[in-house]
Amino acid sequence: MASSPAHLVSDARLPSPAAFETLCGPFSGEIEKSALVLRFQSGPQHAGEDGAVHDGALLAFADFSMFAIVNHHADGAYADRANRDLETIVTLSLSAQLLARPSPGAALSARGRVVRISRRNVLVEGAIADETHVIATFQGSWAKTAPPAAAGGDQGFINATEGWLGSPFAKQIGPIWASRRRGAVSAIVHERHCNPLGIMHGGMGLGLIAAAHRAVLGSGRLAALSVSFLAPGGLWALVDAQVMAVGEGPLQATRGEMTSRGELLAHYGGLWLAHKSDLDGK
Repeated sequence: MASSPAHLVSDARLPSPAAFETLCGPFSGEIEKSALVLRFQSGPQHAGEDGAVHDGALLAFADFSMFAIVNHHADGAYADRANRDLETIVTLSLSAQLLARPSPGAALSARGRVVRISRRNVLVEGAIADETHVIATFQGSWAKTAPPAAAGGDQGFINATEGWLGSPFAKQIGPIWASRRRGAVSAIVHERHCNPLGIMHGGMGLGLIAAAHRAVLGSGRLAALSVSFLAPGGLWALVDAQVMAVGEGPLQATRGEMTSRGELLAHYGGLWLAHKSDLDGK
């Protein structure tokens, strides 16, 4: 049974949910026999265009799980994410292997461990599973940092000609505008997309990257993704996530960049399955 969001504040080692995690999830967690278990009860609002749980929802859950794993290992040191006087941690990189396609309604859980800690960075690995199968594995690094200053500014406008993405998940975290002509999707960072530091949540960035793959490359799904975050997206910033396929055939390598106001926020590479395969898990 999926735990309620109240589990997130029932133990000092569990973080309180950020606005984006409530919007995208909600995600929750609990301590079982001293081990941390993260929960995600998927629903129809998490569906992609093909009816399965959107890749972006799985990546956002992986991002939340990594943070919770680091926080639990640190005995709750980062649980009070709204306190800007305390040291915090932010996503530095994430690599994920998406192995199966859960259907909306699947109860998902994540477990993991801290692999290595240095003075400024933490390495994490883990897996997401349903009741019977591993859905995804993930590895990532987190940087210990003082809260960065978020870029301000007025709302911009989107210079594109195609349209709003219409999948339930894109509507849930959006609005997101897609332009195949530019090979990109765009979104304005609202408060609901931010972490407690007032900058774009890493899960929102991952959701945009997954949405860009689907919007630009058409039918298919992500099989793997590796992302390096270089700078935060500020509140009200217009963020573009571009992607292009390298090569042809059913399995294509992809690469792309996420930018805002001319600043590089992230770069990434992945593998895109252009057609259904036995890995679909359906």
